[in-house]
Amino acid sequence: MKRRRMEIVFLFILIASVYMILFTQVSFDVKLFFIGLYILVMFITLFSLMLENRFAHETLLWMYVLLFFPVFGYVFYLFSGQLYLKGYLFRSKRKKDREEWKSLVTQVSSPDLSFLNDHQRSFAAFAKNASETTISTSSETEVLKNGNETFTEIIKQLKKAEKFIHIEYYIFRSDRLGTEIIDILIEKAKNGVEVLFIFDAAGSLSLSNNEVKRMKNAGIKAYPFSPLKHGFSIKNLISEITVKSSS
Repeated sequence: MKRRRMEIVFLFILIASVYMILFTQVSFDVKLFFIGLYILVMFITLFSLMLENRFAHETLLWMYVLLFFPVFGYVFYLFSGQLYLKGYLFRSKRKKDREEWKSLVTQVSSPDLSFLNDHQRSFAAFAKNASETTISTSSETEVLKNGNETFTEIIKQLKKAEKFIHIEYYIFRSDRLGTEIIDILIEKAKNGVEVLFIFDAAGSLSLSNNEVKRMKNAGIKAYPFSPLKHGFSIKNLISEITVKSSS
């Protein structure tokens, strides 16, 4: 609802700006102000458009519509459903995930926490209510204090994997450490271990496409979360259009 109001406000700003620029006799400074306002709204809209998960040719098409058809292009874009699809999908997924999670939690019996003192039981009850997750007494936790301890343990556990590796990162780079982890994942995949790798598209911009291709060729299911579809590179956009056209 908040976004809908913002988009309606943007629409009125665009209409007012075009009217003041083309159909009034106000001073040049006033017209310059409305020109700047129009450019600002269009920049925000185009930036949001580039971050959406869509094919490159669709992104370019909407950019042309917004740039070359003032106001009318924005109205068409606004009411075509393009701005709300992604948010709706995320809301639907969160709702579905929460319902499935609650159904799973109700199937798990609460453990006996009588060995805890009063303070610990109170904290356990708070953690259960806050996370909507049953407390487990059959797991162990080790605190890793720094990056050296953390990545040493990650590499150790990856090498020990025998059945599956499910790994997810926000920031993953094609540096020495990243390449070492990728090499381990590839080796495990070739040995029959199921490897699933999810990385954030924005946080892992420095992850090389060649490294992702290398993982996929080895049988690893490696995919970005909410891909940017090359929104920041016109060269990549044109390249993707060429590839899709030739296929």
